[in-house]
Amino acid sequence: MKTFLALIVAVVAASTVNATEQALDRLVLSGHEYGIEQQPMLGLWHSEDWKSEGDQPMPEFEVTSSANWRGYVATFSISDDKLILLDIEAQIDGKPATGRDLLKKRLPVVARWYTGSIFVPVGEFDYDAQASQYVIEFIVDKGSVTDTRYHQSIKIPVTWNGKPRSPKSDKKGKSGKGHPCG
Repeated sequence: MKTFLALIVAVVAASTVNATEQALDRLVLSGHEYGIEQQPMLGLWHSEDWKSEGDQPMPEFEVTSSANWRGYVATFSISDDKLILLDIEAQIDGKPATGRDLLKKRLPVVARWYTGSIFVPVGEFDYDAQASQYVIEFIVDKGSVTDTRYHQSIKIPVTWNGKPRSPKSDKKGKSGKGHPCG
């Protein structure tokens, strides 16, 4: 029994250590591409699993990699003070799906469905402080960038919209978490 218990503990510990880092949405700024923790498409799509608040049901994406449990990666840019969706990479029913397929619109398109903050870490991650150094924060209201802030050190909120979780939203079951596990 002790050997079995030790085996279970070892397997659980190994699976925790070897968790696959998840694919991030992308933001293109001045020709450079950055991974962002925020998921602006969840402002459009509603999903209980992802605790998102959008008006449209989230498409049923196929999970083709353990590095992408959402099943899609969206690429955005910021230009002329607008958050712009450039494209989406996904798969549905065994076939590739693009942003144009999913939105039924020609891309690029202003992401008017998104309100929140987008954080772009441009410096190193400080493991001692568990914070990113040198972060640009874009405050977005219905697709328009209304403000830009620079932070020397900040813990980036792990929420789909970059807003801190509120105790009120947690009580309602809408924690704002970026994914079901976090």
